[in-house]
Amino acid sequence: MNKAFKDNKVSTTLKDLIGDTRLARLFYGDPRPCAVQLWILQVHSTETTKNRIIYGRVVPYSHSNNSWSFSNNDKFTNLEHCRAKITRLNLYIGSNLLSDFLEMLCDGVNISTISDTLGLERKNKFDEKFGTIFLDPKKLVYKPVIYLLNKDAFELHSTTSPHGAAGAISASITQVDKSSLFQDNHNYRSDLTKFIVEHLNFDTGLNFEDNDKVRFGDIEFLVFPTLDEKEKNLLEVVWGDERRKLSVKFDAKNLPNYPDFLFNIKIYNSGQIIYSRIANAKQYDNRIYMREFDIDRTVRSIADSTELEIYGFNVEDSEENILCCRWRTGYIREINFQANVVGGNSSSVKFDWLENTVKEKQSSRVKAVLTKNTGNHGFASQVGGREADPWVAVNRELSPIFNKLHPKKSDARFFERYGPSDGEGRLQFVEWFKALFSKYNDSQIIIFDPYFDSAGLSLLSLYAAPKCSYIVFTSLPKQKGDEENPTNRNRVDDLVTACENNKRTLSKINLRIIGLKDGKLHDRYILIIGSDGLPIVGFNLSNSLQKVAENYPLLITPIPSDTLLEVEKYKSGLLKDLEAKTSDSEENNPGLSKLYVSSEAPGKNVRYEPLKILNNELAGDILSIWANEPSLTGLYGAPLKDKLISLELLEGDSLNLIDPQGFLAWVKKKVSSEDFMDQWEVVGEFLANSRAGDTDFQEILSETSFLQNLMGYLTKSIQRTHKDLDTDITVLEPHLFQRPIEKLLCSSYQLHHMCHMTKYTALTWSEYFAIKLLWSYDPKSLLELVAEESPKIPKEPDHADIIRLSLLSQIVSEISLSIELLPNYSRTCTLLNSCNGLIRWMGLYALEQMIDQTKDVTSELGLLSRFDRTEKVRYLGWLVNRSANDERKRDQYEKLLVALKSELPEQLSGSDLRHVIDSMRGHMRQLPWTEPWLFRDLVLPLLQSEQADTDDACKIWIEEIVSLIGPAESRNSRLFQLSREGQMTNTCAFIVAHSTPEQQRQVIELIRPILNKQKRVLQQPLASTSNWSCWNDALVVSMWILAFTRWCQYYLTEMKQANVELDNLSGEASALAMLRPMEEWESEGTGKDRDLASFLSQAEDLLSQSE
Repeated sequence: MNKAFKDNKVSTTLKDLIGDTRLARLFYGDPRPCAVQLWILQVHSTETTKNRIIYGRVVPYSHSNNSWSFSNNDKFTNLEHCRAKITRLNLYIGSNLLSDFLEMLCDGVNISTISDTLGLERKNKFDEKFGTIFLDPKKLVYKPVIYLLNKDAFELHSTTSPHGAAGAISASITQVDKSSLFQDNHNYRSDLTKFIVEHLNFDTGLNFEDNDKVRFGDIEFLVFPTLDEKEKNLLEVVWGDERRKLSVKFDAKNLPNYPDFLFNIKIYNSGQIIYSRIANAKQYDNRIYMREFDIDRTVRSIADSTELEIYGFNVEDSEENILCCRWRTGYIREINFQANVVGGNSSSVKFDWLENTVKEKQSSRVKAVLTKNTGNHGFASQVGGREADPWVAVNRELSPIFNKLHPKKSDARFFERYGPSDGEGRLQFVEWFKALFSKYNDSQIIIFDPYFDSAGLSLLSLYAAPKCSYIVFTSLPKQKGDEENPTNRNRVDDLVTACENNKRTLSKINLRIIGLKDGKLHDRYILIIGSDGLPIVGFNLSNSLQKVAENYPLLITPIPSDTLLEVEKYKSGLLKDLEAKTSDSEENNPGLSKLYVSSEAPGKNVRYEPLKILNNELAGDILSIWANEPSLTGLYGAPLKDKLISLELLEGDSLNLIDPQGFLAWVKKKVSSEDFMDQWEVVGEFLANSRAGDTDFQEILSETSFLQNLMGYLTKSIQRTHKDLDTDITVLEPHLFQRPIEKLLCSSYQLHHMCHMTKYTALTWSEYFAIKLLWSYDPKSLLELVAEESPKIPKEPDHADIIRLSLLSQIVSEISLSIELLPNYSRTCTLLNSCNGLIRWMGLYALEQMIDQTKDVTSELGLLSRFDRTEKVRYLGWLVNRSANDERKRDQYEKLLVALKSELPEQLSGSDLRHVIDSMRGHMRQLPWTEPWLFRDLVLPLLQSEQADTDDACKIWIEEIVSLIGPAESRNSRLFQLSREGQMTNTCAFIVAHSTPEQQRQVIELIRPILNKQKRVLQQPLASTSNWSCWNDALVVSMWILAFTRWCQYYLTEMKQANVELDNLSGEASALAMLRPMEEWESEGTGKDRDLASFLSQAEDLLSQSE
């Protein structure tokens, strides 16, 4: 080591930082606004509360008033050993006072005294809560200036600027006892640490779990050479001239001390520099510097990222250039994605093993976790690629193989006993188990569990996927001559029995259960093997599955990666021994045995035998009447088959019963109600296995006793219990049968969603044809059955409700199919008269179909005559909405609209107007989806004729606006399209302009708090860095409000009116929205932003023309 270098140790001081010209924006020149933010941790234990500065930063700002502000929230969070709270203190101070503030703080002066000395204003409780905070000068060091890349550079191994688009110059005051921040009573507290990390991550946008943990305890000075005080970007790097040139444009107003600049461009491929150029920047007006770099085609094609360094000319030494900032951006050259197809809602299953151990408050989580895994029906794909730089792909392909052969270590899990944890222990384990199985849907999963039993089997079958294979190793009972273990023997017997009882379900997965000699297994493992035969991950479990978190806590420890291969070898050796074993060598190897193999299990014969019904003793008697062949009387089984063949009434597996009179002959025989059920079971099968089932039997209409018997048969069938629990059952969603029509009319369900093209699995053909005939010839009785049985469906149906649900689903399906094919006037009337919401909803669909076919709107609407005005308006509004945007139904739409208007009172109240508008919202439930027809064709004529009040309409439309620009938490995203939200906002502005001054005042009172909320978000220091989505959303809302107010001003101008409060609101919205320049709003590819900009521009153009 160089001795001179070793002996000259000079520490950085606070004066060095304040005097550094690179931080001049914070300390020198004319007084300029700055912001000091301090995150204060308050830890309360016993009777004391301690304050700690866990992070702070000093940044340029756009406003200063030399005063403190903070959130006056006294709510502490209860942790295991203490109570804690984090408060952010904000000091908006001029740069002329900032150095004095920091010097006193670092000299150990408390905040209250500093504030008195510098005349800093604060609230009443400030001194009481935070006034004693100070820094110990003996425990401070000072970190010199460093250059930070912008956050979006995704620098993985170092801290970055908190801003995504701008690099930063950073220095800091550092507390040397940082570890004490995470202590309580001199003990480290993990829950306190977690609390601090989560709060700081959320509030700052930084990542204190990773690279930013070095910022703990620091007060950081940050200057952003490429940002102005309002976070507008001063640097622009873009590809131009069809990517042949890279253009750099830099506004150097933040760096007044440098007369000229150098730009150093670097282009990277796979983390390595492939292009680097340094060039003088050319100055244009107002300290704008630009330079274009010619980029070779080969370099362009393989560029992964571009880095820019800006150097300023040193006025004190012309031969030196000083680095001013760094910036980097990456390019998306390829996208790899996987998708899982979601479909067919999987109902929750019953599982007492879990449900009996949890509390009522956990029911939603239990229901979610007890849903059957239907497999990973997904796909993977790639967009783009590495054709120009194939070495990158080669290196990437090496990485996963190498990571499997030499992988990283994983984390452990600990689950407390479910009793003391209120059920959390076992529930958390099942959540972990489900996540593990879902993650590895196409791998091999091996379980070692000496006490594996039916509980473990249930868990495995619940989450097993068809593409995955599963092997379970468990202990066998002791052999003859050994000490008997009856518990173990009973467990294995029960396990094998459970496998046999569930062989239909297990046949869908690849499962092997292998027994090992008792004593050979002790520990419990779960091992995941990839498709390449290498282990992916492994876990050691301290409990067996059936005793998870019962008597003892469960510890799941990841098997260290460097030993996974050895465990896999052990597993492979066991499988080889099993494969080598033959029946002859069983006695020589009694310690290894197959207990169950799903692929070898004899499957249940589910082949349908259509002629099996001929074995019924009643078959010949019924066929003798049907075929008018007395010789068939008394026959069944083989003799009956032979006779049918000789009479040419049996062809293959189909009965040749074409003449409908045969079936009618049996119907007219008038079987007694006592014998009807047995005979109908046979007749239903005959209808299913002959063409007679498709025949129209109009004569049945007069056979009332037959229809009554059929109704009785169906009523008794509901009480039947479904026995084949292994069969997958499909039914309509149970809640549909109890859902009111008001909810169904605004739902996204369509009639074809109710159709099922054949019978439901749990039903017999006799039940199917009973429903079919009753719907055709006695629909009233059938619908009465639906109305009677629907309320009996529980909120969470189980196997006892399968038949009821299947029958009701079949009835709904039959009705839906008949409506789709050929709606009938009398049956439509019966549907509409039903008190069941689902049935009446289908009646409205039938009415719509009839109108489509006959085009006679007036006559068909007579079916609604029995309803009162409120119901009529609801149903007519629904019909109008469904025809509004279909040009083929234009005439129908206009007639329906006339019919709707005729039902409205001469003068609509506010509730009347709301009801008619709500009836036409459709399933999207938002007014933008009714544009432009709802306002143009209905509401505007009502307002013009003064049949409705403009203020009432204004209340409805402004509520819609408020819901669209209100809190974003209630929606997945905030949408804005010119044709929808734009048109609706325009309509709302028109209505507001024509409303009374008092109503306009109420509108402004509704909008202003929303704008103020956006102001609080946008005017925070470094607002975009804490939560970019929240910041961007605040800009969008502000822009939306600005456009809305400008359209209001336009319509008022057209009426020669003005509203001062509206003008003020518009000005405030403009100041916020224009924090993003119009060039960015209008840029291509931003969709919603561009539409908002266009919407605003239209209003501005009209206003300028009016002026």
